[in-house]
Amino acid sequence: MKHYKGGCCITVPFVLLVLVGTVFMTGPAGLLARLTPETLATNFWLVVVLIYYFLATVLFSMVLWLQKESLPLFLLTLLDYPI
Repeated sequence: MKHYKGGCCITVPFVLLVLVGTVFMTGPAGLLARLTPETLATNFWLVVVLIYYFLATVLFSMVLWLQKESLPLFLLTLLDYPI
């Protein structure tokens, strides 16, 4: 039986996922910390951003689940919306 030696096929995407996730959390949190008073530090905004990402994912999944047939029509109206 041959052993699978493709460990980098799992490791590299995982490391990239962690790095991108870190940037997408610390970037907005750092910007919000600079724009608000010092009492609202970066750690506070990290928690807020994490909760926001979680709620956005859950709510979007619920919308997809609840509106299975009407979603394609909704997306078509977004494509027709002038930017």
